[in-house]
Amino acid sequence: VGFLPDKSSSSWPLIEAAGHFCVNVLASDQQQVCRQLAAKGADKFAGVDYALSEHGHPAIAGSIARIDCDIHSVIDAGDHWFALGTVLSLETTRDDDPMLFYRGRYGGFAELV
Repeated sequence: VGFLPDKSSSSWPLIEAAGHFCVNVLASDQQQVCRQLAAKGADKFAGVDYALSEHGHPAIAGSIARIDCDIHSVIDAGDHWFALGTVLSLETTRDDDPMLFYRGRYGGFAELV
């Protein structure tokens, strides 16, 4: 599993030092949680309902899936890093539509007719 943290991220150095991370796939009704965790600030998890996964990673309550990973490699990608993780476990916890973010807006899936 890969993701691209900004080089100016305050969270990335903590994740990199820990050597592991958890991808939480948020549901379409979790926009406030997403906004809070994406914001700049010291304690992004203040007031967020979560528990630690079997690997010790924050698993957000109400997310539809989580993917526990160890950091496999980190590659320079301009003003970002490309962080690649080795999957340790994957769990689906809720059957619902995932949150989508595109062009600065939040949304979900819609049926095509």
